[in-house]
Amino acid sequence: KKDICAPIYRKNKKRLLFRVNYYQNRINLEVYHALADGTGALEFLKTIVSIYLTKKYNLVNVNLDYDASLAEKSADSFNKYYKFSIIKKEVEDRSYQIKGEKVEDNRFKAITGTMDTKQILDLAHKYNTTLTGLIVGIYIWAIKENMNLKDKNKSIYIDIPVNLRKYFKSQTARNFFSVLKLKYNQNESLEDIIKYVDNYLKEELKQENLFKRMNRFATIEHNYLVRVVPLFIKNIVLRFANYVERKNLTTSVTNLGVVKMPLEISDYIDSFEVYVSTDRMQLAICS
Repeated sequence: KKDICAPIYRKNKKRLLFRVNYYQNRINLEVYHALADGTGALEFLKTIVSIYLTKKYNLVNVNLDYDASLAEKSADSFNKYYKFSIIKKEVEDRSYQIKGEKVEDNRFKAITGTMDTKQILDLAHKYNTTLTGLIVGIYIWAIKENMNLKDKNKSIYIDIPVNLRKYFKSQTARNFFSVLKLKYNQNESLEDIIKYVDNYLKEELKQENLFKRMNRFATIEHNYLVRVVPLFIKNIVLRFANYVERKNLTTSVTNLGVVKMPLEISDYIDSFEVYVSTDRMQLAICS
């Protein structure tokens, strides 16, 4: 028995970077992020579930509609679309940090909730935004409502991962995502916050802006000096960079989007849930 999102990677030990287990009628897939992003992991889970149900109930003609070749699935899409660019670091002010009690033994704690997808989409359309825009807007409003007076001048920074396959032709099962970093430091109504988030997403999700962000990821990897630096030094630098980055982050919102399964097996499936291993409060959503 293991806790949810228990460590997978072990230094100097060769082992699989994913774990599949089950409990009663729940099938779990846990994946180390270096192996795949949310979309790639989800396609793997859908395959596992489909094969299991096909064999258990002797189903026929089940088609996952994911017919990419092995080369397409294993392609490095960052490298495919990479063009050299100069990275400009944006200046960030102090971020608000959500405080709270640690869970016993520093264990991971997951709180799940479900609601009718049509109802929440209707609410999003009422505010003229998307599901992500609505959830992020409500999340910001809730954080602002719980801020102490002394923290009111601090900015809220929210990371929002983006599946680049929707904007650049790719069927890779490897990592192919970017991260938007939304900043909010005003005191407005919920409606105004949602409008602010919606305008930000519309601007940053334009292909040319996503291309710039994607290149920032790839430029470091293609840097010759970075390649020749010994691994132990890279690890020290990356740990420090990660520490600095996390100090400038309040929280994250991950939306895997709509999970579609073949009609032949959908009646056997109750729901999907998604979690991200984290040491701070974070939202993860799927429909």
